[in-house]
Amino acid sequence: MSTLAWSESLALHQPQMDATHHEFVDLLLGLEAALDADDGSLDPALDAVIEHTEAHFAQEEHWMLGMGFAPQNCHSYQHAQVLKAMHEVQDRLRHDADVAIVRQLAEELVEWFPAHSRSMDASLAQCMASMGYVPADPALAPPPQRLQQAAVYAS
Repeated sequence: MSTLAWSESLALHQPQMDATHHEFVDLLLGLEAALDADDGSLDPALDAVIEHTEAHFAQEEHWMLGMGFAPQNCHSYQHAQVLKAMHEVQDRLRHDADVAIVRQLAEELVEWFPAHSRSMDASLAQCMASMGYVPADPALAPPPQRLQQAAVYAS
């Protein structure tokens, strides 16, 4: 199984996003280790990846809405599809003890994440920077006219 380790090549230079992405990569490494451990750690490792990913995607969705992105955009759609797959795999593990499907999910996430980060998340980070959107301080969110411009770019 190929693994993904955090490196500067994954950094987008948006502190909250980078911290969240770094945590995702670490949890994915933990999932891969649990797949090889055969010690009962697989369920909790998968649960941790899913719990993190739900919060991770919700955070990005909140930012996109805060900047005026169209609610139905390709970035949000991709998030929904990844979460759907994760929950289906979680169900298969719980009901059928299907470890192979968890291994396949981990392999797919290792391939998917860098591409998603370099494209969709990088665009989001760039948009945040260009608009002066600082997610840690809602008072610094862009004024409404800039939000309307962002909606045009995001759709």
